[in-house]
Amino acid sequence: MRIPRPSIRGLMASALLACIALPGTVSAAAATPDAGSSDAKSSVVVGSTAVPKPDHVVMVMMENKGYDDILRNPSTRPEDQMPYIKSLEAQGASFTNSYGVTHPSLPNYYALLSASDIVKTSDWPAPQSVDTDNLPNQLTTHGYSFANYANQGLPTQWLRYKNIPGVPGNLNPMDKRQEEFPTTPDGFAKLPTVSFYVGNGQQSMHDGSLAQGDAFVKNTFDSYIQWAKTHNSLFVLTWDEDDFTPANHIPTIMVGPMARAGEYDQKINHYNVLRTLLDMYGLDHINHTADADISTITDVWDTSKTARLRGMAGRCLENHQTNPAEPGALGLWHCEAAANQQWIRHADGTIRQSDKCLTATSTANGTGTGLADCDGTPAQTWQPKADGSLLNPASDHCLTVPGSDIANGTPAELRNCDGKLHQRWEVPGFMGVHHSLTVDTPPVFRPGSAVTVTTTYTNDSSPAALSDASVSLTVPSGWTAEATSPTTFTTVKPDQSVKTTWAVTAPSDAKPSAYTLSAQATYKNAKSTDKGTGTTFHPAIVPQKQMRVVEVDSEETVGEDGRAANVLDGNPATFWHTRWSGGADPLPHHIVLDLGEELEATGLRYLPRHQSANGRIAGYEVWVSTDRTAWTKVTTGTFANTTVEQTITLNGTPARYLKLVATSSHAGPYTTAAELNVTRAVR
Repeated sequence: MRIPRPSIRGLMASALLACIALPGTVSAAAATPDAGSSDAKSSVVVGSTAVPKPDHVVMVMMENKGYDDILRNPSTRPEDQMPYIKSLEAQGASFTNSYGVTHPSLPNYYALLSASDIVKTSDWPAPQSVDTDNLPNQLTTHGYSFANYANQGLPTQWLRYKNIPGVPGNLNPMDKRQEEFPTTPDGFAKLPTVSFYVGNGQQSMHDGSLAQGDAFVKNTFDSYIQWAKTHNSLFVLTWDEDDFTPANHIPTIMVGPMARAGEYDQKINHYNVLRTLLDMYGLDHINHTADADISTITDVWDTSKTARLRGMAGRCLENHQTNPAEPGALGLWHCEAAANQQWIRHADGTIRQSDKCLTATSTANGTGTGLADCDGTPAQTWQPKADGSLLNPASDHCLTVPGSDIANGTPAELRNCDGKLHQRWEVPGFMGVHHSLTVDTPPVFRPGSAVTVTTTYTNDSSPAALSDASVSLTVPSGWTAEATSPTTFTTVKPDQSVKTTWAVTAPSDAKPSAYTLSAQATYKNAKSTDKGTGTTFHPAIVPQKQMRVVEVDSEETVGEDGRAANVLDGNPATFWHTRWSGGADPLPHHIVLDLGEELEATGLRYLPRHQSANGRIAGYEVWVSTDRTAWTKVTTGTFANTTVEQTITLNGTPARYLKLVATSSHAGPYTTAAELNVTRAVR
């Protein structure tokens, strides 16, 4: 589906909110029912099908791209790179047989939110209201909550429910602006039961590039996704349609502690996703979700994570109640395959063994722990923390093995959280960041000469030593790297760092650019590889981190992120865009860079915005100054209308400041730039 820019930003929210039409639909303030509600279950059983019950679901709808476009795209063009979305594919459940319901775009929004096919076209404006049952109505009338986060740069009087008048600002109570989506753990904990988020045309891939959409997903949702993994919450990423292809094959990815990582070939569409959400909260199957050929998604769910709970000194938490000779209920013992060391971490936050729950016997400091019948009380809820500790929120204390003499039989109890070794655990199903790998590179390298690069591998929060660790370094093609200190380590103790130095040499004919070096580390029985990267610059390149934007005549900050600072962020998917919302500022436009020091500027590299010709610079002028007062024009010219990087040759005039003036554009009264880089003379 292709529609004008003003329509796309309102269409998504309209599709969502226009379908909320039943009498009695309200905005519920509480995120979850109270503990006494019949809805308060750790999982919901529909027939014989068990599904998890997340505390929060954040569902994101992207636009007009197919499965192969996103997950099997062989392109090497920068604008087609999507490393973050592909990392989500590896972290979560990826559906290889997922499809949009129909074409064009708008009916798929109704399909996902109401399983209705009443709306069949993308005619604009969208219907003011559609009289059919829907997910928000089901949630809010059963004690749950819902919110829509959408780009709302336009007047939003059409974002009203059929039966609820507009409130100040013409926003429906369930309607949120994009900037209201939280960015902190406290904010994530206050999210409604289900959130539906739709970006603008640039963010959703409707108008923007694949790389731009990837950056949007990462920048907006990565913090939530990492939080969700330890807070019984789910992230769903899907697409509306595959832009008129007959198959309509789209990606759908789900990430959370209850979603087993892997590829799944169950054939699903938007109706299946909605049916599964309804089942999660024990809600009615509405409209097409009740069809005989629409089933609940089942194979991906793992409501239990079974493994040993490993603590310090390489010992594991054991249920001593099976060994009457040992005092206390729970304590450390040398790790073995015995059933009394096998623990199941459920999506509701409990840690179980033999259908009983790990329980804090009181909230006092120094209290013991034990196994008890699972009753859903806070004393049985545990949250793995990033520092390796295991928090009991009811007491605000951490599971601890006190004392320095860690022998078999040492009891486990609750103590004030201090982040020290005696509170570190490797928790079943929690992929905490226990180790880190950094690559320290010199800011600048000299072609043909060796420089020293240092890799540092740290056992940050693991409760036990790493055995047989090794580190390797990957350098760009044509470069060489030789280790000048050990790359293997017999053990890396908790809180210990091990360093390897490398003599790295770039070829004498290395082109002026920034270069990335990548390190990998592993250890005995590792389930994944730790990775780190570092960047070094050719001496003729002025590092972008050294420069800053000190002046710009126009930038878009309302309708999208078109800040001028984006030209120095190293990300070709972001860009500077002069103002367009509320009216465009006329040409010419200019941007001034502080180069960080006085130097002899020999070139300016201009990378155009990839996804649209709007604002690509045609005519240009380049000025330089040492004080931002007296300016010297050094060159003029015309850029080609292309997406490839173009270089302006300068004359080496001393400069501390550089001004690029766009005198004309290939399309529209705008100016855009994805990246700007400056080269200098090397003495």
